Amino acid sequence: MTGDSTRRLTRTLFVQAVLAALLVGVGLAVASQLPVRHSESPSFASPMFQRSWVSDAAASTRIIDLWGSEPLAWRVEPYAGAPNDRRVVQYFDRGRMEIESGSSEVTVGKLVTEMLNGEIDLGSGITRELDVPAVAIDSGDPDPRVPSYGTLSQLIENQEPGASTAGSRVTEWVDNSGPFDGDSTPTIVHRSEYIEETGVHLPDVFTRLFEHPDFQGGRWEDVLGLPISEPFWAEYRRKGDLQPSLIQVFERRILIYSPQLEEANRFSFASSGRHYAMWRYGQDIHNVETAANDELVEQSLTMADGVEASVFAEGIGTPVDMTLSATGHLMILNAEGQILIARSQDPDGLPDSIDVWADGINEPQGMVTRGDSVLVTADNRIWWYHDQDGRGVLDEVEALHANRTASQNSSYVHGKPVVNSGGDVFTRIEGEVEEDGLLLRALASDDPLVSLTEVIDTPGPVSFASGDLLVTGRNSDDVPTVMLLPSVSSEWNGVEPDWIASFSPDAAVRAITVMEEEIWPLSSFGDVIIAIEDTDYARIFAMSRHPVVDETETVELARGLGRPTALEVGLDGSLFIADADTGRIIRLQYGV
Repeated sequence: MTGDSTRRLTRTLFVQAVLAALLVGVGLAVASQLPVRHSESPSFASPMFQRSWVSDAAASTRIIDLWGSEPLAWRVEPYAGAPNDRRVVQYFDRGRMEIESGSSEVTVGKLVTEMLNGEIDLGSGITRELDVPAVAIDSGDPDPRVPSYGTLSQLIENQEPGASTAGSRVTEWVDNSGPFDGDSTPTIVHRSEYIEETGVHLPDVFTRLFEHPDFQGGRWEDVLGLPISEPFWAEYRRKGDLQPSLIQVFERRILIYSPQLEEANRFSFASSGRHYAMWRYGQDIHNVETAANDELVEQSLTMADGVEASVFAEGIGTPVDMTLSATGHLMILNAEGQILIARSQDPDGLPDSIDVWADGINEPQGMVTRGDSVLVTADNRIWWYHDQDGRGVLDEVEALHANRTASQNSSYVHGKPVVNSGGDVFTRIEGEVEEDGLLLRALASDDPLVSLTEVIDTPGPVSFASGDLLVTGRNSDDVPTVMLLPSVSSEWNGVEPDWIASFSPDAAVRAITVMEEEIWPLSSFGDVIIAIEDTDYARIFAMSRHPVVDETETVELARGLGRPTALEVGLDGSLFIADADTGRIIRLQYGV
């Protein structure tokens, strides 16, 4: 394998940490019952989010908490112009962090602007309209004394930027009906700096705040954005108690100053991150407090040191395949003809709910996500399930033939469809001798990528790793083998495949997945996760190609599974395993 093709396989945190711990000679740990772990805090979708959160918390807890005490939920959201037209976001009580694939920069969303405009920003000037939220900005029950986002939207819409009036007192009051003539203010505050870009003033109490070391160098603009309203007085509930407070609306946040509180607690932000997520997704994404389930289950796994396992989902029928939805939720295809979606996650990493996303699928074989759609191989066809607005709701189903050859002969679509780095979807055709083992472009006619039987005698599951194609199956000696075809994108160039690994003749390859550099921009060689079933039990292996000695390092992560049918990688680096024997989804994590 060439160095370039080796480096295209990039590892994620899960296997990177596992290999670091295990390749120094540590063996498998003792058997453990499931579940074995209940986390004490929510997870971050990316270590970059966690580093930003930790850095901001260390710098600002003495004067103002920028994000809140813990992350809420993460999502993969559609965003035109980003790689693959999507990006990963992490919601917090007071805002949202964002990263795009391949970027080392964490950005902060203009959530307040979107809510007040009633428009979700989908990138490249594309928006989706929603009603401006009517929720009170302090998160409490509706109260005529407390302004809502709807009130602020009207306030800003009616605002007419004028010449600077710096030095004048801030005496204006606002309640849920709008501006009104209020009583005297709890303290004297003057307009200070005039912001020409938006035609409004910063009050002196905020300009002094922004002189604090936490905000030096203009950092306050990165954190809050520009102010888009004049400062005003309003009632605002702090821990349930009404406080007369100075409020100003910024692009990213709403800044609150409650002068009657102790000095350390006077500044705060509204919970705009939580409000936005509830507005966009129609549900509160707070972290549900759940009690640990200490009941031991019959299944027992043996894991490598540092690897812990838990039951992510059960009672889901017989799982056939898995994929991540466009919003980052795990989707499960079962033999009963359903696609299930595990929505959100609580602090233990468990789904808040598992809902039926699609039903009535005949003879399901596999599925894969492409943009906001899910492509399913079933009933000798490719079925295209569309989620057109990215909200996680099925909108349309379309039936496609895999190709003309398959419909003319008795060939049939087989197994899981796969997607290459360019977004092309391929499906496997079997049945006729001359067509057996062809991997064909699913959305075009008569456009083969490669004949798998030219690579390996009895083909098994396949997967893409950037431009490389991983092929499993049994070689001419009837030994389970993993091969790699380097630099395969739109067609096979006939390059000889590279051998990666072989297994016991009694074993069979059941599933394969690749830890891609899709979410975390990490620079390293990559990892392949493979599920092997032999006469006694099934095992999960992690394989990495060493870039220096050009050898494959193989680590056994877990053994004791029944019949694994699919593997999938979560945004937080968790490895999900579908076990058809137990009807469960098992979740593996490292170092938790």
